[in-house]
Amino acid sequence: MSRAKISCIYCGSEENITESDIVPDFLTNGKLRRSNVCKSCNEKCSKRFESKVSEDLRDITNHLDIKNSKSGKIPYTIATIDVEGTLFSKKITTKSDFFRGVATGERGFKKYQFGLVDGFKKRKNFTEEKLELFRNEMEVTRQFKFSENVFRSNEMLRMVAKICYEYYCRVNSIDVYQEEYKEVREFIIDNKVNKPSYADLIEIVVDNSLCENIHAAADIGGHAFSIGKEAYGREFVVFSLFGLVIYKVYMKPQPNYPFLLNELGDIFIIRADGSRTNAKTITGSLYKVKSKIPCLGLREVFSESAKYYELIMKTRYMSLRVMKKYVDRVYELVSMPATETQFDALLGYKDERLLFASLVLMKFQERKRSLILKWTIIQT
Repeated sequence: MSRAKISCIYCGSEENITESDIVPDFLTNGKLRRSNVCKSCNEKCSKRFESKVSEDLRDITNHLDIKNSKSGKIPYTIATIDVEGTLFSKKITTKSDFFRGVATGERGFKKYQFGLVDGFKKRKNFTEEKLELFRNEMEVTRQFKFSENVFRSNEMLRMVAKICYEYYCRVNSIDVYQEEYKEVREFIIDNKVNKPSYADLIEIVVDNSLCENIHAAADIGGHAFSIGKEAYGREFVVFSLFGLVIYKVYMKPQPNYPFLLNELGDIFIIRADGSRTNAKTITGSLYKVKSKIPCLGLREVFSESAKYYELIMKTRYMSLRVMKKYVDRVYELVSMPATETQFDALLGYKDERLLFASLVLMKFQERKRSLILKWTIIQT
């Protein structure tokens, strides 16, 4: 049986058809792919908007341990650490890097370094007098910046449109160029919009009930899709990015008619660990909102997004396989006399075994730690 004809769904070329990551690999450890995009268009997407979004989302993708598909490593991010008023910058790949090595910062005209004392003691010419900033009790805060501008940028909107268009083609088995989707394609590849704005193609969903249902159906830090149809037939794709912001992308830019009920299909979910699942149809009006002050709704949306972002960044992610390994190691260590180094490891200073800190403290309750860790979100 001969293979069906395939052409690029962006330009129509039949040459150099490649496998496209529908959700770019820097956004998920799961793979959702389809071979219907040529090499040239794939590269255009990467260079023209995906690379910029990748940089903008480094904090959250690093926190979710999303690995680079080529290197197999988690991309680093630059963390800002507040030690009782002094800000330090530190390159972090995994969460355990927070306690490994040193961070650099300034207070007034003096430069400081922050890290575990054991690390400094290993240095040449070390003296106790150099531990000017160190005290037995201190509060350490890592700062994360949340900017709504990232989620409204031209690059982000084009990337979301690309994700939704390719997902729509996957679900509907579209593997050839079709003229009817010309407008959304031109917006994605060439940033070309024939109308005054791209509001007829993509918008941010302000339906609170829909947002709540997405959060209930999808795990923290995952992505979700659903394909819907408006009452007069125009199809759209709803995409939830990490649960932070939900976008609605129309496949064809037709006039919008307000207050018409939309039909929405089941949800397809890619969890934070890369696994997939489906959820039943969610309830949510998805009405086209008409307001004299439309930005007021968006402010409320991004206020909720900031809260959800904080929830994601406070959540510890661990697969069942990794959890079993850590549990086995914990029981191995607590069955023998514990050294200070082993205790540090169990508390998470070495291998991030924070889930088991309470178990360890029950075993060694006479020992206490004075370092207080807090995570704060700064809205910009």
